[in-house]
Amino acid sequence: MTSSDQIAKIASTLDLTQEETKVLLEGSVEVIKDLLDQGYRINLPSLGSFQARMTHPRKSFNPTEKRYYRYPKKKIVQFRASQKLNETVNKEVRHG
Repeated sequence: MTSSDQIAKIASTLDLTQEETKVLLEGSVEVIKDLLDQGYRINLPSLGSFQARMTHPRKSFNPTEKRYYRYPKKKIVQFRASQKLNETVNKEVRHG
């Protein structure tokens, strides 16, 4: 599903114009990105939670080049789906 398809679907569900929906969606994403950057955990009920965390620096070996590489620590975003979302997605698998 493309971005414009998502906007059209949300707009029809919320009875908004596609332009209003696009502004709303982009604004929401910007707020979430800013909060994650500040270290907050974002919980979206019925969907799940987002959290930014730091990885440890690590060393990896490439056997083809016979060389070690160092990877610095970095911040990654983790998403954990809510139980309700997992049940909804897996409903057809269990009952299907």
